[in-house]
Order: sequence, then C-alpha cells, then structure tokens
Amino acid sequence: MFYGVPATFAYNLFAGLLRSLGNSKAPLMAMLVSSVTNIILDLIFVLACKWGVAGAATATVIAQIVAAIFCWICITKIDVVKLSKTDFQINVSLSKKLVFLGLPLAAQNSIIAFGGMIVEVILNSFGGVFIASYIAVTKLYGLLEIAATSFGVALMTYVGQNYGAKKYNRIRTGTKSGMILSLSCSVIIAAFMLIFGKPILTMFVSANDANAEVFLKNSYYYLCIMCSLLPLLYYFPA
Repeated sequence: MFYGVPATFAYNLFAGLLRSLGNSKAPLMAMLVSSVTNIILDLIFVLACKWGVAGAATATVIAQIVAAIFCWICITKIDVVKLSKTDFQINVSLSKKLVFLGLPLAAQNSIIAFGGMIVEVILNSFGGVFIASYIAVTKLYGLLEIAATSFGVALMTYVGQNYGAKKYNRIRTGTKSGMILSLSCSVIIAAFMLIFGKPILTMFVSANDANAEVFLKNSYYYLCIMCSLLPLLYYFPA
C-alpha cells in the first residue's frame, strides 16, 4: 500500500485539476471504473490466486493506477492544459503559493491519520466485541460523511474558480448557500440514523451470536454520539 502512494497522489492531483476546470464528472467516472477494477482484481487475486492480504493490497493499488490513468486521459483531451517543455520549468513564486495553500490540508490529513492510530491503540484494549462495534459504526459512518466530503469538494472547486475570476461576491453567496445545504443535509441524515440506526446495525451481526446484544448496545450508543456531532462535520467542509 505504501508503494501505491504515488498512484493515489497522481489520482488526487489529476482529479483536482479536472475539478478546477469545472469537470467533476470525469473523477466520478474514474472512481467508478476504479471500484469495478478493484472488485474484479480482489476476486482474482484473493479467491482465485490465494494471495491473501497482499492480493487485496495489490488490487487496491492497481485500481488507483487505473483511476489516475483515466483522469490523465481526460486531461490530455482539454486544449487549455496542453503541456509543453516550458511548463516543466519550476516557477518559484507559483510553487510557494501552492505549498502555502496545500500545507493546511496536509496538516489536517496528518492530524486525522495520527488521531486514528491513537484511537486504534486504545480500542484494542477493550476486546473483540467492542472493536467489532466500533468497526461496524465506522463503516456505516463512512457512508454518512460522503455528502459532507462532496459538499467540501464542490465548494472548494467553486471558490477556487470564482477566486481566479475575481468574482468575490459569488464566493460569499455560494459559501452561504453551501453551508445551509450542508447543515440541512446533516440534520436529515442524523435524524434518519437515530431512528433507523439500530435495525441497520443488525445487518452487521448474526442474531444467533452470543454477543449480539452487547454489540448492538455498544454500536448504537457510539452511532448516537457520532450522529449528534454530524452537523459539525458538515459545517466545516462548507
């Protein structure tokens, strides 16, 4: 997976370029193609070839490479970004600006990654049932935060385009509208999960499991806490 970091980096870079040019469909299509590729390769490498964890990791890296190539092909078809030799010369002033813009995001992702590692270390001391409850809610919560991530990417692209065009009034009105939509969406999702969360969590455990009751109690309690904080997650991307 570590060797696959350049592939992930390439996809994020190319996808960001496409979004900055107003093309959000191509990165979506790239992820769809990547997901299908990942599933097919998982079946081949893990089930057929019996490569185990290494097979799953290899499938993920190859899928990321496919996504990056897909986005790069889409970029080459855009006339305004045709590359020449002069484009590969380092622009010190522009590089400093890009680093300045990228550092806060890098710091954010680093904090999340290190925080996740610390949480995992603590969770491991609570036993298997507690860990299973945490993982189930985390997987479910991953679906709940998709809209927040989408709002964040959409607003980031929107603000970047209008900032470049010096249409600052559109940035203010667009950010306000995005914040209202994002918070409204978070309230609806949180309410839905508080009502139907427990039945959904039953899909993660067998009814005949001796620890099913403890699992549901822990996971639903954790889900309630996560849902109560969902508006914060949706507010900050906006």
